[in-house]
Amino acid sequence: MIWLKSRFVQITRTFFAPDLAAQHRAKQERLQREQVKSGGGDRSQSAMGSQKDASVHDDRSAVGGGAYQALVPEQWKEKIKDFKSQSVVKFPRIFQSLFYLLKFRDRGQLCEPGTNKLNWKKAKKFVSEELFGKMGDYWPIGPKEENYKEYERLQFINTNLEGIKLEEVDEYSVALGRLLRWTQLALEVRY
Repeated sequence: MIWLKSRFVQITRTFFAPDLAAQHRAKQERLQREQVKSGGGDRSQSAMGSQKDASVHDDRSAVGGGAYQALVPEQWKEKIKDFKSQSVVKFPRIFQSLFYLLKFRDRGQLCEPGTNKLNWKKAKKFVSEELFGKMGDYWPIGPKEENYKEYERLQFINTNLEGIKLEEVDEYSVALGRLLRWTQLALEVRY
């Protein structure tokens, strides 16, 4: 159970960790300043440039620009916020389940009137800093003394996520796959 708690904390930081994100940005800025002072230049690129055969290229350039980027705090937040610009999303039940789990908004604010079908046009405005703050504050361990509506109960949320395959979500969006993992882990730790 301890490893689940630790894993939950780690995955939560990839969505909400303002202090760690600020530290990371400061570190990146410092590294850039040091690189400029030392004459700039990426040593691997200068070594690549010294090759005589111009047709040889670095395979890393074809995959994401070539430079290694470590996993950073809040790395998925902006990618999830980008969904707000889309008029239709695939796997809307992931967002719906997240809203229900966090008790973030009432069903009437998220769904078509009289149904449990998420209305993305209504719901996308709630993908905000406030949502990520709720994710950061959520702690699935311990008794919950609050009153829960039927659709906010764990069994309902689990049923809402049934049939969603993680591989298919990852093919659509890695960031949305991470959001699904966070929700599933929160449910797993909660049980």
